[in-house]
Amino acid sequence: MANSAQYRLLPATSIINRCSDGTLTGANNYFIAALKKTVSGALSAGTYKELIALTGSGVLNACLVCNNIDTTSRQIGLKVVIDGTTVFDAYSEATTTANVNLIAIGTAYSSILMCTQDIVFAQSLSIQIKSSLDETDKLTLGYSYYLT
Repeated sequence: MANSAQYRLLPATSIINRCSDGTLTGANNYFIAALKKTVSGALSAGTYKELIALTGSGVLNACLVCNNIDTTSRQIGLKVVIDGTTVFDAYSEATTTANVNLIAIGTAYSSILMCTQDIVFAQSLSIQIKSSLDETDKLTLGYSYYLT
């Protein structure tokens, strides 16, 4: 049987965690301080917008979308595509709570990102977000990756 280090070299085909069914975490916005952040820009209701598009190989360590400090009712969506395979695609129920997150990669506890994960991509990485509303800069993508 191969060791776990060998499995980590294979690209992911599916990411299953607490948020994969659209469940939002209660962790607040402060824990994304250590991550690279990109605000959404203009979003069209219910339509994914690609914020990260990479070609080549690397490792994605953390990935989440945060509802900025805003209590307007909205649904939040996050999709991660690795090497052409959608490995995470979640869409939350409507929420009016500010600073809640959908986390694809990483684990949050209270206001701290407790751990990251090493999700390998061999050819490409795409990260997309959506909102149920037409709006601008109301969501923030937090992420960390390195290229190989």
